[in-house]
Amino acid sequence: MLVMHLTGGSVAGLFAAVALWGLGFGGVPTTVLSWGARTEPARLEQIGGIIVTVCNVAIALGAGAGGLLVDEVAADASLPAGGIAAIAGAVLLTYSGSVARAPGR
Repeated sequence: MLVMHLTGGSVAGLFAAVALWGLGFGGVPTTVLSWGARTEPARLEQIGGIIVTVCNVAIALGAGAGGLLVDEVAADASLPAGGIAAIAGAVLLTYSGSVARAPGR
């Protein structure tokens, strides 16, 4: 989203944004499922259910927040907000992973 916003909607920016989205869309759920399977191998069904629930809630919240931004602020306000939210989520997920692997736990 930030790529599309920063490149002004150019064709190259659109292709770069789609490529990044594809990597995230395919890679993040797989990585989180693998992380959960290593952490709790006896609870694979519960981990899968939690991930599906979290993804659906995130989609609903993102759609609601994006709709409010488009209606109340500007049509392109959702692009930087979505990009910032994605980066914040990546940082949070990265930090959570490093805490779980900390020595002495």
